[in-house]
Amino acid sequence: MRKNVYLLAAAIISLVFAVAHTWWGATHAFPGIVALPNPGRANFETSWNQVGGTFLVGGIALLRDAFDSRSSLTVPVLVGSIYAMSFTVFVLLVSTRYPAVFERTAPQVTLFAVMLVLIAAGVRQRRLTRGA
Repeated sequence: MRKNVYLLAAAIISLVFAVAHTWWGATHAFPGIVALPNPGRANFETSWNQVGGTFLVGGIALLRDAFDSRSSLTVPVLVGSIYAMSFTVFVLLVSTRYPAVFERTAPQVTLFAVMLVLIAAGVRQRRLTRGA
């Protein structure tokens, strides 16, 4: 079985993000959230956990595709597109409105960008392998 190391690396990063975002991030990144009134807190926690769930599902899908060279490019392209949209919104919104938060999240933003590059490289490798 031939594996796509780019998709495998992206899957691992995505799964690490899922765990870090869901279990660590909500309690440590924004501890003041507990002071929000219930509707605001519920909205924040729901959105926060939806992102964690997206990383989990995307990571599982990329992991599966990393080991299945016969599958179509649909899954990695779709996951990459969703991640790229999320990344773009985050970078544009946070860097312009909340620069201090953007500075604090620079390592995560960098790792996220690396994950996007790995997904693109994995898609490219799959295309080249199929063309050969």
